[in-house]
Order: sequence, then structure tokens, then C-alpha cells
Amino acid sequence: MIDPHLITMQLDTNKFSPEIIVLETTESTNMVAKNYLRTGLSEVVVVVSKTQTSGIGRHERVWFSPAGGLFMSIAIRNNLLSGNYPLVGILAGCACAAVIRDLFSISVNVKWPNDIMVNELKLGGILSELIIEDNEVLGVVIGIGINQNVSIDKFPSEFRVQSTSILNEVGHHTSIERLISGILNAFDSRFDIFKNEESFDSIMSEWNELCGTIGRTVQVFPIDESKPPITGEAIGISKDGSLIVITDSGEQLLIDSGEVRHLRTEET
Repeated sequence: MIDPHLITMQLDTNKFSPEIIVLETTESTNMVAKNYLRTGLSEVVVVVSKTQTSGIGRHERVWFSPAGGLFMSIAIRNNLLSGNYPLVGILAGCACAAVIRDLFSISVNVKWPNDIMVNELKLGGILSELIIEDNEVLGVVIGIGINQNVSIDKFPSEFRVQSTSILNEVGHHTSIERLISGILNAFDSRFDIFKNEESFDSIMSEWNELCGTIGRTVQVFPIDESKPPITGEAIGISKDGSLIVITDSGEQLLIDSGEVRHLRTEET
């Protein structure tokens, strides 16, 4: 069982004091976090589960959630966010990548929109959801899934060839409580982005430095599969988190959603 006291003992947050909810199993930590936004009193709630039976990634895809992985969701009430909703996922991506790099000396980067990668293999992912009910924004839920203490040879074959884990990278088990508290501390230390417009540039600069997509030739597959993929050079992201791509014809596009594939030189 994940120990909530160990998480709390290692917290060093200044902007918020999260309520920590630890579960043995659940369908989805995001679903539980949404319910806390609707009914709870805390401004920030963190839901962690040892396993998920119906974990969901981007575009409603199944997120493989075996014991040993980190599955957590951060629910933040709207009054803390100052309307900067698209930046929450960017902030979380920076926090996760920085902590994994610092704790485990793994060379990680982020792939737009918010996959956590090691040498083009997926280590984790982030799903940010804006929660609206009766035309009122309740807040944001940030789902974080990281392959931590699980061997990739235990993954289904369709995930195995494109995934890695902290266990596979460092060769031994690591503390899940330490990783959770580290992510929360890193998230908290960057939280001024929502209160201070000047901090936008610093967080975007960090994301661009961590991003393995910027400067690459990419192929973007729209959510609408009837539309053709877009190929071009990714040159940055806009203030709303959209990917900026310049096509071969010189057209500059803002892409707010889709699946990105990094192209190798021989594919361009």
C-alpha cells in the first residue's frame, strides 16, 4: 500500500496544502478527483491509487495501470487558476520531467502535447481536463501516469515496443512516495505562473528546453481520422499550448490537438 504519511512528510509546498487521498484500486483517479471537485471543500486534492481498472489516456485510450506504476490525479479549484487552463498541463509536464531527472538521473524530455519520454520511448503521460458543470468552471484535473516499478516485459505487446519504465532505466525499485511528493513540490514551486504573468516566459522556456518535439520534423495526425496528417517542422508552442508547425510549403499552423510522430531524417 502506498503510505500517505510518507508523502505528507516529504511535502514542501508553499502555494497550496493538498489533501492526499490514497486508494488500493479504483477505476480511474481522474474520476475520483472530479468527484472531489464537485463535492469536496479542499482547494487542491491529490488522488493516488496502486492500480486502476479503467485508466484513460488521451483520446479515450486505455492506460495500462499495473501495480508498481504511479497513478495520480491533482484536482485544483478554479479560484486558484486565474483562467490559465491550457498551461496546467505544460506546468505538470515540466514538474514531472524535472523531478524524474533530478531523483533518478534519467535523461527525460517531453513530447507535445505532454508525454514523458526517454530516448523516444514513453515513460509516462499527462491528461489535463477542464471540468465544467452548468456552464461553470469547477477547476482542472491533471491525471499523471508514470511507469515506475514495473518491468516493461510485463506490458502487453502493443505497448512494450514503445515504452520504458524507471525500473528498466535504473535497474532497481524506487520510492513511489518520494516521486509523488517530488512532483507535488515541483508543481507547487512553479505555481506562480497562475498569479504572475511574467512567470509565463520562464515556464515556457523550461518546457521548450525539455521538449524533444521542438526543432524536429513531425507528422501530426488529427483526431478526426478523415483528415490527412500534417507534416512540417515544429518550431514552438503558443500561449494556449498549441503546437506551432511550419509546413513544407511555408504555411504556419497552430495545432491544438492530435497525435505527433517524430520523423527520422530518412523519413523526411
